[in-house]
Amino acid sequence: MLNLYSETAFQVKAAPSSKRTVIQLPRANGSYDRSKYSKKPERSDRLATDDRSYAAEYLATASSVFFHQSHSFPRSFFWRIVSNEKTLELSNADFSRNEKDQEAPATLAFQFQDRISPRGISICDSSKSDEFYVFVLSQENEVFEIRLQTTFFQRPNSIPQDLRSWCSPIRASSLSIDKAFQVYASNPQDVFVSFASGKVQHWRKDDEHQQWSHINYDDKTWGSSFLSIVSRKAHPDIDFEGMRLAYNTTHAMVRSGQYIFTSCLNHSLRIWHLQSGKLVDSRDLLDLARDPQERVSLNPAEPGYIQFLEGATKHEQILMTYSPLNGGQVKLWRVRHSFDDDTELFSIGDMVPASKLSLPDPDPTGSSVWSLTGLKVIFDKQTKDWQAWVLWRNHNYHKAYTLNFGLTDVSNQWQNQWVKVLPVATKALAPDFVLADAQDVVSKWLEYLLFPGRYSTAVLETALSQFSTALDLRLSSSQRHKSLQEPSQVVLRKYDDSTMDYERFAVDTDKQWRQFWRILESMNEARFAPLALAADAVAGTVMLTMADMCCTIRECNNLELLQTNETTDLGTLQQIARSRWPYRKISFTAQDPSRVSVLLAAARKFLDSFSPELTADFLQTLDEDLYTETEVDTPQRIINFFNQIDFANAVSDDQDREFKRSLSALDGEQGITNDIYNAALQLVLEHKPRHGRPHQVKTDFGIQITMKALLEDIIAMRHALLSMLAVAIYVDDSENFDTARFFDALVQRLRTQERNLWLATHFRPTTPASGEDLASISILEDLYASAVLPQSTDHHPLPYLLTLHVKDNLHFISGESYLAPEEAAVYLQCNLLKHGDFQLASDFLKFQPPTPWSTYIKGRLCLALGNTQEASSYFRDASHSLAGGKALGKLQELSAGLLTADDASHFNGGLPLYLQHITALFESSQEYTEAAEAAHLALDALSDQKEPIPNFKQSILLRLFTSELKCSRFGQAYNALVQFTDPGLQRTSATNLIDTMLDSSSSLSDTAGVVHQIQALPLTAHPQLAQSIDSHLASLAKKQTTLPTVGGLFLSTSSNTDYLSILHALRLSRKDYRGAVAVLFDRLRIIQKSGRARCDPQATSLRHALLTLINTLTCVKGDEAYIIADSSEDPRIGGTARKRLREKDEETKGPVRKRARVIVTLDDLRREYQKVLDRCSRIERGDFEFGEEGADEDEEDGNEDGTWEGSKLLIDSNRTSGALVLSGGDAMVLT
Repeated sequence: MLNLYSETAFQVKAAPSSKRTVIQLPRANGSYDRSKYSKKPERSDRLATDDRSYAAEYLATASSVFFHQSHSFPRSFFWRIVSNEKTLELSNADFSRNEKDQEAPATLAFQFQDRISPRGISICDSSKSDEFYVFVLSQENEVFEIRLQTTFFQRPNSIPQDLRSWCSPIRASSLSIDKAFQVYASNPQDVFVSFASGKVQHWRKDDEHQQWSHINYDDKTWGSSFLSIVSRKAHPDIDFEGMRLAYNTTHAMVRSGQYIFTSCLNHSLRIWHLQSGKLVDSRDLLDLARDPQERVSLNPAEPGYIQFLEGATKHEQILMTYSPLNGGQVKLWRVRHSFDDDTELFSIGDMVPASKLSLPDPDPTGSSVWSLTGLKVIFDKQTKDWQAWVLWRNHNYHKAYTLNFGLTDVSNQWQNQWVKVLPVATKALAPDFVLADAQDVVSKWLEYLLFPGRYSTAVLETALSQFSTALDLRLSSSQRHKSLQEPSQVVLRKYDDSTMDYERFAVDTDKQWRQFWRILESMNEARFAPLALAADAVAGTVMLTMADMCCTIRECNNLELLQTNETTDLGTLQQIARSRWPYRKISFTAQDPSRVSVLLAAARKFLDSFSPELTADFLQTLDEDLYTETEVDTPQRIINFFNQIDFANAVSDDQDREFKRSLSALDGEQGITNDIYNAALQLVLEHKPRHGRPHQVKTDFGIQITMKALLEDIIAMRHALLSMLAVAIYVDDSENFDTARFFDALVQRLRTQERNLWLATHFRPTTPASGEDLASISILEDLYASAVLPQSTDHHPLPYLLTLHVKDNLHFISGESYLAPEEAAVYLQCNLLKHGDFQLASDFLKFQPPTPWSTYIKGRLCLALGNTQEASSYFRDASHSLAGGKALGKLQELSAGLLTADDASHFNGGLPLYLQHITALFESSQEYTEAAEAAHLALDALSDQKEPIPNFKQSILLRLFTSELKCSRFGQAYNALVQFTDPGLQRTSATNLIDTMLDSSSSLSDTAGVVHQIQALPLTAHPQLAQSIDSHLASLAKKQTTLPTVGGLFLSTSSNTDYLSILHALRLSRKDYRGAVAVLFDRLRIIQKSGRARCDPQATSLRHALLTLINTLTCVKGDEAYIIADSSEDPRIGGTARKRLREKDEETKGPVRKRARVIVTLDDLRREYQKVLDRCSRIERGDFEFGEEGADEDEEDGNEDGTWEGSKLLIDSNRTSGALVLSGGDAMVLT
């Protein structure tokens, strides 16, 4: 039997808390088991500790997909019953939507107070296109009607607060008398309930009054009641889920017009007229005449199957029923009836009475028991035939089959044209233990267990809890939630030989992990238990629902068609495929597909036969060849590969014979030719991307399907390429086969698929919504989930479009549509850097090509990691190509936004521009040493050419100045400063230079050393800078109010710098004595106001200040040996006089006048110095009078700013002799 379809199984992601709406439904009497405002955690927050609690909490007992008949989005809804059969979850299951449609990300969780019945869910369409109804039957015999609008899944906040307006129980007296077994709703107004007594009750809603009326369908009458009791001895009741079901209990129902068709447990088909309640017809499901005493019954635990086929005429329909007897048989009934109340126009008959329509046997050997879990027939719009889908179940395993059939040759089609669906692999092989493996045991097991989609978080946590219990370990819930702890208590030990036994340590560690894996597998198998099959005729969607998985069916691509089918079946493959897929052209290559199939099968079998050690060596050698640059030619690389893994000895004689036997159809190894090998390679890589603009976008559900199918396709292609590479290396060259011709192509393709697999298996965190836990997403999904848009199902079915869509995605992520493969790898690296995933980017380095553009991006990564020397080396290596030559393209797009438009403008425009960009990078990373180096290189490159853009040189100089300043290299900073062409910028930068030099946190020298550094600057060559620096220091000195109190000329702290001494020293070094005198005069003023100086009987500070001032003033020319100062700054005015002046000022109410100034000469200073000496002498002798001026000075410190304001300055004429007092304006020297 041919394989034409494959399955893609995935776990439906749980909606985050912000998109999950939990609705608690009370019982019919309004009661709750617990308060609806209880803080009890949700299902996703509770932890399971064993298999039973895990299954009860996380595995669904019933599940399916409901397809809305309306074509508006959303129209597909995935539902399941979880949490001890008390919670019904519904979420959108559409693959795609129109661009204008709003996404439907919400999950609605209905929490019931009692368990839901196994046959207790029925969903039906409404007459309105934006709503549908859900009817729920609980095990406490209560039926609930829930009216759901599709907008609830798009906007959960639109759900009405009044629960009774859209959800209410249906009250019926029969529910208190008889036990309900099944509920079926043909529409929101007609609900049918099957009871354990065998009765069927029709509930009809009155649209006007919203009341339910009841009609019973029961063949029992008062006259037959006694006979029925007697007949029960021959046909006793059937026990099921705590119920006793009558022998004739209705097992499945379907309505058509005015009739209800029922399949009963007694293996009968019964038709009832709705209005009259009459039994129109009753017959055996196989249309056989049976003895009434013969006990033939159906299993109530298995679903019943009865369905009308679409596409028939109005008055003639086709009814399909199924019987598990005689190996399983389907009956097609032709039903003719009118749609009025005339029951005489009804007739039913077997369409093919002479034929047995059997379903395909999943196990012809009969060694296992299989039960039918799904049977669905839909109308195929493409072929205008019917399409039957069958799902068989054996515990947690399943097999699916499908058939296209018409009415002309039903028997032949049912017998010969069934095709298989390739089942999903429910169990992955554990990693092999290789003692000398390059990868350690723990890393290998973690990589295996955390592979995307292999195990759910709940399975891992529960298995870890079980394993910990077995080892008597105690793990907190936070430990189980946060990470998978190493399930091992193995320690490294010494043995008798007193050496560490690393081999035994590795063996014991692997043993512990393997025990943990067995626990995982035993639990994980239950997730794949099939529950239902759902098919949609509108989109052609076919889905299987499982306990904790959802599985979609898609068409096999050409490679899968050859790999999964026997060579002997390929002759009919194209014929059956064309008849089933008229929209698809099945063509392989110019070569005979059977010969290509033989080569692919032999290569796959050869690779799978490798021992674990050979497989490890093969992959390790391949990695070295993939990611190591070499100048060795291809033939020598092949020889090195062969020798390094010791292929000649690693492959046993049995493996060699089996390999040659598998190639017998090709006449052995000699049958492998360039043409056949090339045809197989082209088949693996085959894809023709579609053209045209799609009008659909994927939903969240569609993204999950695409990502899982894409991962499976990547793994399959990688395995096929590996097997072909193994054959190419192992087989000897001949005149018909040249290994070197294909080796490079294989390696290149393998490098691409390894990169794609890396993207699919590495995750990075996403930005969670408020109140949500941090989540992660694969890089592949984050980058490419919405990159390729799907096509609409208007013209082709979804199984075909999904296969094409996966190929389109694989083609796109491989960089074959929008970028060259090398550029695509660099693009991905840029994206990782853009998002700050530096650790992932470091791991992704192995995929980077040896191009200048890639080298530059490597430098960006090193810079982000702080490896500045390595980054500088990479930037330097890439400078020649990226600074000149032809541009690669739009670098802003090629860099995934890592480069801005301004950054991109610095490439391919000359070396100075490129180096300016590098300088900016180092500067933004605060790596100023490298920034200064790059700036110097940019200036050197600019020396022999004109500026590429205006003010370019000054921009470089400014960056150089900033970098040198940050590095405390003040001389180099000054050299850059003097080259500025903007005077304003130069003055500002000079001020910044001085401030930085005097900042103790930036300078490596003390203040004295900084002064020497400033003095060493060639300021005389640049008078304007000298003047700017002097002005700035003078402004700082004017703000100084204190002087050093410890030894040393200069004092600098974080909050106090002796600017006066610094300015004095600088002016003296420039021989600006008059300026130095002005500084010393300011210093004297501060000393005079200092209480410490006045309390010093020796007046040491004052005498030194006056003496220094006198000595400096003597260096000034005679006609300039004077000082102009405010009157309050005259050193001859004592404290009492200052106090009187201030009091006079405070009494003055008039306008403020200009300050009075005085001229202080050298003689004045000498007289004042002599007075200080005299005062000190009197103090030593004890010869002084009270009331002296000196006493007054101790009382006042003067005004803080050292100035006086007032209308008139009163100065004793005796104390102002030799000086002229001026009021306002500049002072003048009088001769």
